[in-house]
Amino acid sequence: VHSPRVEHSFPTGPLSEGTHRMLVEFSRDKSPAEQAEVVVEESSAEPVGTSAWLWRSPILYGRPQSSGTKPLNARSDVPLVMFVTEEQRDDGVEYEYSVVWSNEDGGTGVFAPVLMARYGRTTDIEWVYRVRVDAEGEVVKEVYQAAGHGTREFTGLKVGDHPVLQVSTDNNNMRQIDPGKEPANGLRFALAPVLWDEEGPRERVMDAHPWTYRVAWQEMTREKGLFGAKGESPGDATTAALGDVRDYLIVEVDLESPSGAKWRFGARVDGVWYWSDHGLALGAYEGSGWGRTAIELPPGTSSDAVEAVRARVSGLPKGSRARLREVRAFRLDAEFWPGEPIIDVAPEADLARDSAEFEWVR
Repeated sequence: VHSPRVEHSFPTGPLSEGTHRMLVEFSRDKSPAEQAEVVVEESSAEPVGTSAWLWRSPILYGRPQSSGTKPLNARSDVPLVMFVTEEQRDDGVEYEYSVVWSNEDGGTGVFAPVLMARYGRTTDIEWVYRVRVDAEGEVVKEVYQAAGHGTREFTGLKVGDHPVLQVSTDNNNMRQIDPGKEPANGLRFALAPVLWDEEGPRERVMDAHPWTYRVAWQEMTREKGLFGAKGESPGDATTAALGDVRDYLIVEVDLESPSGAKWRFGARVDGVWYWSDHGLALGAYEGSGWGRTAIELPPGTSSDAVEAVRARVSGLPKGSRARLREVRAFRLDAEFWPGEPIIDVAPEADLARDSAEFEWVR
């Protein structure tokens, strides 16, 4: 059984010289786990130093309260992990900050099975802020992701060098705060970003922080979607409703796929094929490069019972082809920890006709 311990870091923002005291307190009124006990086993502090990606990380405020006294992002769409990528540009280094949210109450998030089919997860992963600095560390350009997934120049409030943003939509897009107008109320999140340079899909950030899977599933069992509860219990692999995420085969792929091509992925158990899209057009997997999907299996199915995995593409434009470069599949264990891959192959398969498919048999 895996320990429920979680390592969590946050920046304090600029501090004056001298001795400082930190108080850590469990806010029962804000937590959905009202009966939980939280124990701080160990704490430490260290200066940020010269890591520009640390001292320029954004501070986030949750969505404005809509009713009562409970900040929405304390019980729903909680920012779990922030990660930052680094890219060299002609005029400097660009840092992009992204957040893994426990879900999204708008957009695709209202239909959780589509999230599993398109992304292999029920979380929402969005970039929130980008900053480019030159060789002297001066800001060249800074932008944030605004409503409608738009990109806008950041000119708002900062705490030290930390930009301040607030969630402004149900699908976790941002708005900037005017200087001198930091919100008086609301939940404030200051997450220490993880520098991420690993190849593969961004969902691997969740694998590195497995507790995120548990938190996301707990939210699914609390909330309502288009078809009742976002997570059904017991699950049924023959219906589109979201089953227990531990019953899914999570499939990671690397594709070369032309625009318009649609993919579905299947797993065979006891001679029966189960498909990632559940036969729904909205569940089709699209895109090129690294990504994930998931296939719901009957409750209680062991990984050893998966007989074969299949990838099928349709909608290829005339004269085009798709290429399946890598396929990796795994399950979450009882404690929501990612297990060892049950398939990990690099087929380099060319699919050049409609309904072409690649199959891996155990």
